Amino acid sequence: MNHEETTIMEFGPSAKGFIVAILLGIMLLPMFIGIFILLGVCWALKATKYKLTNQRFFVRTGLIARRVEELELFRIKDVSMRQGIIQRLMGVGNVTILSTDDSTPVVHVGRVSKPEKVKEEIRRQARAARQSEKGLTEFIHS
Repeated sequence: MNHEETTIMEFGPSAKGFIVAILLGIMLLPMFIGIFILLGVCWALKATKYKLTNQRFFVRTGLIARRVEELELFRIKDVSMRQGIIQRLMGVGNVTILSTDDSTPVVHVGRVSKPEKVKEEIRRQARAARQSEKGLTEFIHS
């Protein structure tokens, strides 16, 4: 069994997921409110990063102060995806991860490109991690 941790994918929110806010910001630029809306979008795009490995899922948030949450994949119970009409047209959506982890029972992965692909890859890696964990547990107890 290979227990070395490898990165499967790294990604963040997609600008397409903020299309309504971007258009509103551009329309409100003459009133200077638009600047704050567009800065908020830039902040949201730069401040959140996701990383999936063959063992864990990481959520990194913040630019100045940094927060990192990690979830062991074998603890994942369910992965779901949601897309509104505009999100579907733009090819973005939200993925929700439910786990048995006490500190991170729910992880929201918002406004990502190709959300169904992201969901399926997380599910596939979680299933492999559970099988690996089960095999390790059986090995230890034998």
